[in-house]
Amino acid sequence: MKNISYISELCLPSNSGYAHHVLKICDSFSKKSQTNLFVISNNKPFINFKKEYLLKNKFKIKPFSKNLKNNFIIRIFFSLYVLKNINKNSLIVSRSLISSLTLSLFKIKNILELHHPPKGLSSYIFFLFRILKLDKNLEYIFLHKNIKKFLKIKRGIVLDDACDISDFRFRKLKVKYEYCYVGSLFKGKGFEKIIELANHFTKKKFHVFGDIKTLDRKFDKTQIEGLKNLYIHNFKSYRHIPRILMSSKFLLLPYLNKVSVNSKNLEVSKFMSPLKMFDYLASGRTIIASDLKVYSHILKNNFNCLMPKRNDFKSWVKLINNLSIKNKNFNHLSKNALNTASKFTWDKRIKKISKYLEDK
Repeated sequence: MKNISYISELCLPSNSGYAHHVLKICDSFSKKSQTNLFVISNNKPFINFKKEYLLKNKFKIKPFSKNLKNNFIIRIFFSLYVLKNINKNSLIVSRSLISSLTLSLFKIKNILELHHPPKGLSSYIFFLFRILKLDKNLEYIFLHKNIKKFLKIKRGIVLDDACDISDFRFRKLKVKYEYCYVGSLFKGKGFEKIIELANHFTKKKFHVFGDIKTLDRKFDKTQIEGLKNLYIHNFKSYRHIPRILMSSKFLLLPYLNKVSVNSKNLEVSKFMSPLKMFDYLASGRTIIASDLKVYSHILKNNFNCLMPKRNDFKSWVKLINNLSIKNKNFNHLSKNALNTASKFTWDKRIKKISKYLEDK
């Protein structure tokens, strides 16, 4: 594979899943290709990210600035910086819509990866480019088939998120956490459901690892006061996550009907391919997940996870009560979870990108 230029609108360091995705896929690209990662800002040496994200290889991070916050004007200037400095003969993969459109306008081929349909002013610019057929130099990667369908774009490849199985090498860890959730606390991610469960199952212990800053400001904190069986741990960097997951008995993925992320007025329940879902699978632990259609092609009830009905609390109660049956065997779930995770690695993801481009 030729040299790689990867464009993202990251402001590093970052606690986001966005950063996790970008750094891990650049790590995989850099196994066989010289890789340059363009970001809006960064003031940390590469060794910090290598340690925090368990990176195995080395690539260059090229920041536009040391300290800048992301906004629309900054994204425009960033796109011009990319245009000036990028290797036009490299394979260019982008998570930056404005940068991709700028490159396309100057007839530079690149691949735009979309994790949700464009929003706000960016969406108007994107659709204008398409109407005027100025996106001829773009190929597309869609995180979910529903994004491709929603945008009515015929070309492109659909690729779910991924995991690094080699990070989950601890197979004999003692159980420290009974019911565990790792991730953000935005609306719809399931923190609401966990509170309900903790209230109902007072003798069971629920552990939540997440950035407290992502908790909705309107959230009524009195709901968790007095819950002695609900343990809320602050954000842990990725290097700790494999051990946490593999020290858990049950992993919770309790999504609700609508799921918010770290972007104003952005709801992704129809478009997501949860990054933590693949880490959950790679841990080989028993997953309890809401029965969402959006990931039904990956998670299968009684095959690699257990799936209560997301809108039926009684269904959750019944399932958890059933887990208490003595000698209940979930070995088949663990085996199938690991097999599923092996199909969705970062290395396999970039191989699919390469094959798609070769077949064009």
